[in-house]
Amino acid sequence: MNRGDLIAFKKSLTSSKSTELLVYAAEKIYGVQSHLFRTALHESDSTFSFGIGSNEDLVVIKKSGTGSNFIEIHVVSAVSSYQSYSVQSPSILSETDTSLIFLVASNNDIFVFNLRGEKHIKLTILSAASNYKTFTNEFTLPVEVQDGIAYDFSLSPNHDIFVLQYPKSRTNDLHTVEVSALAAATYYATYIHKNVALPNGNILNKLLSFMG
Repeated sequence: MNRGDLIAFKKSLTSSKSTELLVYAAEKIYGVQSHLFRTALHESDSTFSFGIGSNEDLVVIKKSGTGSNFIEIHVVSAVSSYQSYSVQSPSILSETDTSLIFLVASNNDIFVFNLRGEKHIKLTILSAASNYKTFTNEFTLPVEVQDGIAYDFSLSPNHDIFVLQYPKSRTNDLHTVEVSALAAATYYATYIHKNVALPNGNILNKLLSFMG
């Protein structure tokens, strides 16, 4: 994998009966699939989230339906061509639904964004060094949770957080997306950019320009 490659996960209806990892090369402008990996994970569903760690390991987050009743973290090793696990561990967090959003950071910590029952978005960071059994930090972000608004998140290499906000109801292709960036250096207490409105067609280019 190279920086900028597009990573996709095929969860079900695969010929291998496993979750498959697909890589589309940035140098081909995503028109060509450069790699397909049949992983050690069986076919999956909406109770799973995925991320790629700094060493290209596949980080699998099982959100519910676990035997332990906790969110479980399974790390599938890149050096094994995704055929074996290096970590299989329940985390410190109880099982959840779609109100939690997960991102894997450049140091393999997991950022957990909580949108449930809160006035502001809550952030919990699970420590990779503890096999996700402890927190490294918890923060209340200065971003209000609003009814009718959907949220997505992205991390820069230095762990600045980008927050995308857009209406849940997409009745108009020209709906506005707003992007805010929170500074890791201030423990996410201050904005780098706040509520920058992006026309729908320019989201990707402008987000990449913010991230440098």
